[in-house]
Amino acid sequence: MKRIIPLILVALATLAFSMNIFGDQRVKRLGVYVMDNNPNGNSLVYFNRRTHGRLAAPRFFYGGGQGAGDNAKVDPLGSQNSLLMDRKKNVIYMVNAGSDNISVYLLSRRGVPRLAQTIYSGGDFPVSLASDGKLLYVLNSGSDGAINGYTINQVGLLTQHPNSLRILGTGQDGPPVGDARNLAPGDISFDTLARRLIITFGAGTELEEGKLFSFLLDDDGLPSESPNTTISQGRLPFSLAHTRHGIALVADALGPDAGKPGSGIGGGLSSYSYSETNLLSPIDTVANGTIETCWIRTSHIGDTVYTTSTGSGAIGSYSVSRTGKITLLNNRLTADLESPTDFALTKNDRFMYVIESAAGRVRAFRILADGSLRDLGATRGLPTFEADGYAPQGLVVR
Repeated sequence: MKRIIPLILVALATLAFSMNIFGDQRVKRLGVYVMDNNPNGNSLVYFNRRTHGRLAAPRFFYGGGQGAGDNAKVDPLGSQNSLLMDRKKNVIYMVNAGSDNISVYLLSRRGVPRLAQTIYSGGDFPVSLASDGKLLYVLNSGSDGAINGYTINQVGLLTQHPNSLRILGTGQDGPPVGDARNLAPGDISFDTLARRLIITFGAGTELEEGKLFSFLLDDDGLPSESPNTTISQGRLPFSLAHTRHGIALVADALGPDAGKPGSGIGGGLSSYSYSETNLLSPIDTVANGTIETCWIRTSHIGDTVYTTSTGSGAIGSYSVSRTGKITLLNNRLTADLESPTDFALTKNDRFMYVIESAAGRVRAFRILADGSLRDLGATRGLPTFEADGYAPQGLVVR
């Protein structure tokens, strides 16, 4: 027995040492990725992510194209999903709005990106990407708007999907410059339950009605020849998400009453269901009392939805029922952020990462059991418009 005990202690120590090694390796495989959007050479910015949620200093990896970060001080592309991650294939897709192409990065075991491919976007000023794992579609917001499709091979590389290009007919002339970027098409999203694509379109001016385009995909993954058009509940629909029950959610930079006397310019969240004729049917809309509600993410585990409001420097939270009923939980989970834009949640809903565009940094939060956020601090290293003449866009996490 005396000889057995030391052997057990050695075995336990060996196991602990092995777990520590594997733990270190696991930490190195985690990452947060941002696009710097440099018009002179777009790069994917990699932040190593620790298990406690904090980030290491950034590393830059050239993307084979040009960004368009000089288009506006904050949110230069006027879009969501300019970066897209396929966690199963360990691939990141990135738009290069300044050179009209898409970059494909393969990730190593440790999460380090390697540029593997660039491919033409099929249009002018690509701003958003959507994928169901087998197909990828890009939204081009300039020159009358267009979507274009690709098939994805086993390792994540793209091949043009024949006959998938569709012109949206938005009336744009060239790339959307300055404030026009928020009135051009801004986000494309897959409804994977029913095989549809949906696109937000802010339309001509801030006081005109916003629109939502929806395409039905056939068995070959090709969109209908033209989209169905739904007038949005909000006056400036910006970005999209889908719940696990197939409800479409739209972050409205301007809510339904924006611009009307005494109503202010607040944003909010709207929900929609799909009809049998592929039209979007309004369900609910909720104002949140903040300015420029532009980005939206759904939790991976529960039914909580989050938005960022750039003008108010705030993060909001909502619950969305199975039928699409929206309840505002907290319009200011945190405030005083410096122009929050793109953000993402980890797969286990444990952490949230947000770009603070005006400050050139990524801020980390721990999501607590009661839904509140614990600030874990910010990591600098991103460009800012004031210092560099261009601003970042897009964020994904693994």
